[in-house]
Amino acid sequence: MHLNKTIFFFFIIIIYLISINLTGCEKKNKSTNNIIAIIENKDTITFKNLKKFVYDGFYDRIYKDRYEAYNKALEVMITNRVKCIDFFEKGLNENYDLIQGIQRIINEELIVEYFESQFLSKYTNDEFALDTYKNKIGRQVSYRQIVLYKPENTSPEQLKSIREKALDIKEQIEAGKDMGILISQYSQHKESINSDGYMTPIGWEQSLSNPIENSIFNMKLDDISVLEANDAFHIVKITNINKIHVQPYEKIKEDIIEKLKKNYLNESMSEYEKVKNETIDKKHLKWNEEALNKIIKWSQIPEFYDGIYNDTLKKAIEDKRNYIILTNSTDKIDLKEYLRLLNNILIPKDTKNITKNDLKDFIIEALRTDKMVKKAKELNLGKKIFNSKTNNQILQFQIAYLYDKAMIELKTPAITNEVLHKFYEEQKDSIYYHLHKVNAYVMEFAKKKEAEDAMQKIRDGIPFEKITGRYKVKTYIIDRDGKIKLFRSKEIPVLGEEAIKLKLNESTGPIEYDDPIKGKQYAIIKSADIRPEKQLLYEDVKSSIDQDLIEYYREKVIKENKEALWKKYKIEINEDVLKRRLSLLK
Repeated sequence: MHLNKTIFFFFIIIIYLISINLTGCEKKNKSTNNIIAIIENKDTITFKNLKKFVYDGFYDRIYKDRYEAYNKALEVMITNRVKCIDFFEKGLNENYDLIQGIQRIINEELIVEYFESQFLSKYTNDEFALDTYKNKIGRQVSYRQIVLYKPENTSPEQLKSIREKALDIKEQIEAGKDMGILISQYSQHKESINSDGYMTPIGWEQSLSNPIENSIFNMKLDDISVLEANDAFHIVKITNINKIHVQPYEKIKEDIIEKLKKNYLNESMSEYEKVKNETIDKKHLKWNEEALNKIIKWSQIPEFYDGIYNDTLKKAIEDKRNYIILTNSTDKIDLKEYLRLLNNILIPKDTKNITKNDLKDFIIEALRTDKMVKKAKELNLGKKIFNSKTNNQILQFQIAYLYDKAMIELKTPAITNEVLHKFYEEQKDSIYYHLHKVNAYVMEFAKKKEAEDAMQKIRDGIPFEKITGRYKVKTYIIDRDGKIKLFRSKEIPVLGEEAIKLKLNESTGPIEYDDPIKGKQYAIIKSADIRPEKQLLYEDVKSSIDQDLIEYYREKVIKENKEALWKKYKIEINEDVLKRRLSLLK
């Protein structure tokens, strides 16, 4: 079983959070060289924000034209932000039933905010960053070293012998023996032997790369120390400490904070995990074996935690089978509380082979995480992440989704026979009028001979799909004016006439045509599906018209709301900045 362990899941969230925050750092730079859009005179979208959104959302792959890709992404970013603003303005954040659907996501982000503000921020706040700037950024440490490697599969006795040798060499250096002689006598590191032990000086950034370099960087002038790494002992002497020129603090402040976040992430997470683990003492928990066995049986139902659990647990509670799962001096966890933990805090994954110990570990993890959520709420951190101006992309998407859901429910009429008949009459000339449509398979060739050979193989009985294994699918329609068009495309229907003429499963070619990019091409086409022109009657669509109505209003409401929001809120887009920044991309 692979339970959704918080430390693993949380690590992924933190990495994502840091990338978002580092991107967001550019917001502090109010230069118009970076700002692409401004919403309500204060909420800004920078080019860096937009660029990340483009790549995260694969807009650069969906749209061939770069300018179009960035504009589409910008449109979505702005729309999501104004939906967030309107969501709170309409008081939808007070709708418990609506919010419940994303409560677990809100709490996950709340935990992230708690982690960052109470643990990581100790190493990334302005005071710490300024102290780092004053005492470390301009520091450069020069040193000499002797390296004694640890052989593979070193025994404890061998390791002790090497350590004693390293300490003996250290004492010889302290006693004044020429370090150069000791280097040539003992060092096993080729680079240090060739350089008489002098290594490349270490600056602050290099000191962040590994523990040994960090230890060397923080030593004092003339200090001598034995440092142990996984693969070797380093006998190090500091030979010089230089001051190097650095840029003004304000100019490199954000870069310093970025590096501090990366450097102290693991340490901060260890501190967080220690505090979290102390919230529940496993030794004093009393488990109800009968309840655990029941939950394990439920958990083995395929896709139980994908949604089935909700109705199952509610039914058991309603039937007065609200089993107590565990108790301790402060907590009593029954099925009702377990359901709350699943909905609001944590959900397990892949429970097909769940064991009793797995289930216990999961419940303890959920309880501990719940305690941390409560700590975050006590600090009123919820308002910081769940608000109309949130920069958290995860929550922005979720809030925008809930906004659409609420508006669709509000504006979609209740489904009755009268409503469905009226909808049919309104849409019978559009949705329920089927134009003649042909799905065609198209193989393209640069050489006529290749196309002729392919067509001959089809005549010989080889299926079209197996000739090359590669073909395009194009859909052609005949509109009410008798014009042939490509379905949902503005491209010229180059092969449309030939495709429309074909009978079902019939193939033809080679057809010579000019491609605007490739030049002269030759095509073999096959009619894969034909849907004749037809006016659908109400009886034809009776079984699906309710879903058609729902989908129609969903698209209609989303479109109308977007247009209304763009009018309601002041939105400024700096097209010149976007074009200029795009022109600088490689």
